[in-house]
Amino acid sequence: MPSRPPAERSLYKFRPLAEGDRTELEAFACGDEDLDDFIRTDALRYQAHRTAQTYLAHHDARLVGYVALMADAVILTSGERRKLKAPSVEGLGHQDPEYVPAVKVARLAVCATFRESNSGTGTELVRIACLLALQASRSIGCRLLTVDAYAEAVGFYEGLGFVHNSAKQYRERDRPSMRLDLFANEVQSWIFE
Repeated sequence: MPSRPPAERSLYKFRPLAEGDRTELEAFACGDEDLDDFIRTDALRYQAHRTAQTYLAHHDARLVGYVALMADAVILTSGERRKLKAPSVEGLGHQDPEYVPAVKVARLAVCATFRESNSGTGTELVRIACLLALQASRSIGCRLLTVDAYAEAVGFYEGLGFVHNSAKQYRERDRPSMRLDLFANEVQSWIFE
């Protein structure tokens, strides 16, 4: 299979989902029934209840994907917490709370027909999620971006720097619990490239 060229980054526009988007959402198809159903039937309801906020990705005015975000907190082992460093400050220790605040990628989907001929939309959606989480971290505690990844998407998230959460609560899940440290140097450079 020939490699797909990356979609032109300058043509992406991201904005929150709105009530007036219903017609456009009906035509969206990523190839996964659960993700297609979410954007059509649940996303606006979740927004109304303030449990998740969905952002649409348009490329050259065409709806090509979405990401739904929600608040989260994950349990990290002592070793995982110690690796969370800040400038001039040691990592979190065993005496610090085991829960670390995060923003969760609740759903992420890319239009199947767009994905067939273009690459990079999923990465751009994760980048937007990171930027929104970093913005939230200026007002409230937020250190990580998390996801309970579909099995077929684990490699994608690993390629972006996500690692598996190793606390026992996460080990035997159908969808692996993963995290990205928003303040790691390599993540910061990737987000702002």
